[in-house]
Amino acid sequence: MRNHAHTVFDADPNRNTIFSIHMYGVYEAADTVRDYLDFFDSAGLPILVGEFGDWHTDGNPNEDAIMAITEELSLGYLGWSWSGNTGGYLDMVNNFKANSLTDWGKRIFHGNNGIATTAKEATIYASGGSTGGTGGTAPRGYLYA
Repeated sequence: MRNHAHTVFDADPNRNTIFSIHMYGVYEAADTVRDYLDFFDSAGLPILVGEFGDWHTDGNPNEDAIMAITEELSLGYLGWSWSGNTGGYLDMVNNFKANSLTDWGKRIFHGNNGIATTAKEATIYASGGSTGGTGGTAPRGYLYA
């Protein structure tokens, strides 16, 4: 993606392209995470970490580095996944139950640079706007910051 990011971004006349990287196997070292994200940040190209977990079958991604570096660079991240994915090892909660966090769920929500400390309430919810969903007990109305 780095090799063609400028070409892709420059081809978008509206400048509303954002790049998304899934950080798994090869992102075990903090330097590798930093190098990749710094490239986009230094080039002024918008990027987010669109998927990562605390472990993967093809390697152990460095979730601490991913979360710290995205916070430092004011980039977004999306931890993967809520529930019901890949035999459960990437799940943040057990059986879709918001109050039954897995170890990964505890880490991404309450650990350093976790969602509980970095998220900001979306203004639509602060003004009493509708969530538009079917309800439930999952945390709603927050953006990854």
